Amino acid sequence: MGEWRYADKIQACHYVFNQDGTFKGEVVYHAKLISKFTGRWSVDGDTLFYTYISDALDRIPAGATDRDNLLSVQREFFIIKAADGSKRKYLRIR
Repeated sequence: MGEWRYADKIQACHYVFNQDGTFKGEVVYHAKLISKFTGRWSVDGDTLFYTYISDALDRIPAGATDRDNLLSVQREFFIIKAADGSKRKYLRIR
C-alpha cells in the first residue's frame, strides 16, 4: 500500500495503492499524460494483479487485467518485472 513512482528518460508511472484493494494511477510518456486510471489490485505469491475500472483518457478498457512479477518488496521501494520483460523500481513518495 502507499504512493509510488517510477521514472526513466521516456516515461513516468505514478500509483496509489489503497488498503481496500483499490488503486489509481497515471502514466506520462515523452512528457505527455497518456493514461489516468483506477482499478482494483491484489497480490498472490510474487504476482501483483491489476483489474482496471476506468481510464479517463480511454487508453485502457474497463475490465482489462494486467500482472507484474514482484522481484523485491521493501519499505521504501518495490521492483517489478513487467509483462514486457522490463524491470522497474518504484520508490515510495508518501
